[in-house]
Amino acid sequence: MSSEPPTILGDTRTIQYVLFPGGGNYHVGLSNVTRIEAYGESGEFCPVPWLRVWEGDFLAVRFPASQVSG
Repeated sequence: MSSEPPTILGDTRTIQYVLFPGGGNYHVGLSNVTRIEAYGESGEFCPVPWLRVWEGDFLAVRFPASQVSG
């Protein structure tokens, strides 16, 4: 077993919330948010981590994971 923590794309834990440095957040269970998922968008040389926020079956917003602080 590796002692290295998984990357956001390899981490299978459920994301409950994300926080933005200047304020604001998305939190599962609040404001119609039903789930938050990490996924990879094609970058220049490798997948770049992004997050998507779902409201039911509706994809509400996507943004680079580098924009959040927690």
